[in-house]
Amino acid sequence: MTALETWGFVGVFVAAAVPWLEILLVVPAGVAAGLPPAPVGAVAFVGNALPVLGIIVGHDALRRWVQRRRGARATSAESSGRARRARTLLQRYGVPVLALAAPAVTGVHLAAFIALVVGAQRATVAGWMLGSLAAWTIVVTGLAAAGVDLLGG
Repeated sequence: MTALETWGFVGVFVAAAVPWLEILLVVPAGVAAGLPPAPVGAVAFVGNALPVLGIIVGHDALRRWVQRRRGARATSAESSGRARRARTLLQRYGVPVLALAAPAVTGVHLAAFIALVVGAQRATVAGWMLGSLAAWTIVVTGLAAAGVDLLGG
């Protein structure tokens, strides 16, 4: 592996970790830059999954910190209008639909956070977000590789 390829994979990893620079952009860019599709997909998946897992693991600690800072002024997220609407949407469509739509609609980072805020279980959020991310990565990597082949790259 050349230094240029190494830096290309580092760029794919870092870009995939940035919220809103989802695999939908990062994988095709990496493949179009001449990097091999399968490793690009794998690196992009890991780069996207690690921050999502960090959000999932760190959510409870962040919630406790906010509650300590607010003290008596803290209002329950359960009672706010926005939280009730978000909980209703999540209950109606569920974590699976949110997770499957996330890369194209909100990004997996934000979708994971929303799911946790409205009360979804961490294990459920992690499983569905990572499963969805894996499926999207496979599809996008395949399409990017096919597109490069079709264009004669």
